[in-house]
Amino acid sequence: MKRVCMKRRWMLAVVVLCFAMCLQYEVKAAEPYEKIANSSEWEVLKIVNRERLSNGKDAICMFKKLQSAAGTRATELKTLFSHSRPDGSLCFTALDEGDIYYMAAGENIAAGQDSASSVMNDWMNSPGHRANILTDDFSHIGIGYCTGGAYGTNWSQLFVGGCTLKSIAVNDVGTKSYAKGTSINDMGRYLIVKCNNHGTGYVPVIKEMCKGYSASETGTQTVTVTYRNKKVKMTVKTGTSSSVSRPKKVKDLKAYSVKKTSLKLKWKKTSGKGYEIWRATSKNGKYKKIKTISSSKTNTYRVKKLKSGKKYYFKVRAFKKSNGKKIYGSFSKAVVVKTK
Repeated sequence: MKRVCMKRRWMLAVVVLCFAMCLQYEVKAAEPYEKIANSSEWEVLKIVNRERLSNGKDAICMFKKLQSAAGTRATELKTLFSHSRPDGSLCFTALDEGDIYYMAAGENIAAGQDSASSVMNDWMNSPGHRANILTDDFSHIGIGYCTGGAYGTNWSQLFVGGCTLKSIAVNDVGTKSYAKGTSINDMGRYLIVKCNNHGTGYVPVIKEMCKGYSASETGTQTVTVTYRNKKVKMTVKTGTSSSVSRPKKVKDLKAYSVKKTSLKLKWKKTSGKGYEIWRATSKNGKYKKIKTISSSKTNTYRVKKLKSGKKYYFKVRAFKKSNGKKIYGSFSKAVVVKTK
C-alpha cells in the first residue's frame, strides 16, 4: 500500500492482462444510468473521460454488471483495504462472479477522499493508477463509492477490455430547451452505448466529445458527438432565457432543536411558490428530496424519524411554476447536523 497526500487516504492499483473465450451475452433493453450509478460515481466517469480525451485516448463507458462488481469491491474495502478480497481471493474474482467477459482487466482502489475530484486527483498523480485510467487496453469501467469503514469513504475502479462497439445513441429529451449560455456539461445528456460482449452501457456527454455547439447562440443547434470513432447527432434547443425568472437562492439555512430522532430547519424566506428540502447521509452522498412545501411563507420544517447519533446533511431550494412546470432556484449552502 502507498500512503498519499493526506492523512488516512490510501490507494492501490493493479492491472492484469489475460485472454478469455469469446463469450456472447444477451443485449438487454437500456436502463437509465441513474439506476446503476450514484452522482459521485457518475462524476468520476466524467473526469476519467476528460482525462482520457485530453491525453489522446478514447472515452470509456460503464455498464450494469461492471458497476455491480465495482460496488461490491468498494463495500469490501470497508473490511479489507487490499486488492485481495476478504475471503482471500484476488479482486478479479468479482468479475468472474458477475459473469463479465474480459481480455484485459485492472483495478484502482482508494479510501479517505471526500469527493470525485479529490480521488481522481490522487489517482492521476500516482503512476500506477494513472496508467490504468489512460491505457488503451480498457474500453469499460465500473466505479464504486460507499461510506463507512476505517477511512470514512471507499472508492473502486474496475476496468475491462476486449469488445467491439456496435452502436451509440444520444438520450432523447424531447422538446426541452436550455437557457442561452448553458454548457454542454450542464445539460445532463448521455450516450447509450452497445457492444458485442457487454450489452448496454452509458457515457456522460461532455464538451470534449462535441463539435458544433455555441453557448452564445439561440435556436436549434445540431451537435456532433464522437465516441470511439463513432459519431451521432445531438439536437440542442436554446432560448434567450427562461420565460419566468428563477427564484433566488435560499440563504441562512440553520438547524435547531436537535434531538435524538428529530430536528428543525429554518431558512430565510425568498421569492417563489414553495420550497423543496433535500437530505443526504454523507458529504458526497446522493441527496434525496424529503419534503415539498407548497407555500413561500412557510420557512420552517421539522424533520422526524432520524437515527440517534447520526450525521445528516440538508439543503433547501425554492421553486416557481410556469405552464405546469417547476422552475428551481439554486440550492442553499448545505447544513450539517448530528443528532443527539
